[in-house]
Amino acid sequence: MLMNDFYTVVDKTEENVAIVDKDKPGKKIIFSVKLNPGHPVYKGHFPGNPVVPGVCQVQMIKELSSLVLNKEIILSYSDNIKFLSMIRPSETEILTLSLDIREKENECWSVNAVISRENQVFLKFKGVMIPEQNHV
Repeated sequence: MLMNDFYTVVDKTEENVAIVDKDKPGKKIIFSVKLNPGHPVYKGHFPGNPVVPGVCQVQMIKELSSLVLNKEIILSYSDNIKFLSMIRPSETEILTLSLDIREKENECWSVNAVISRENQVFLKFKGVMIPEQNHV
């Protein structure tokens, strides 16, 4: 878990989104997260030029989705992950992480996410999360 060590949540707003299926409404949640530029991961990624590893960005999406759903989940698969810019923790201490979560079926959730800062987009993500206990 990276929350409260690699990053901390400093703000959260939530709103309902257009209902695609009347029994399965969606949620849009916007988090402001503060990176810890002194985290040990940056010593290896990369020495002298620290950037947030892509796997850490995806883990942040998973952890914040889990927080919203109030259950432990895992990434089942991803349709699309686009890393558009590097996140340098020394230049970008606060990030905006936007989640659009919609229940699919059988406790599966479609998650679309964007990590950005102001007008700069760092990552676009589209995937499906499932409860951790369903994973075999």
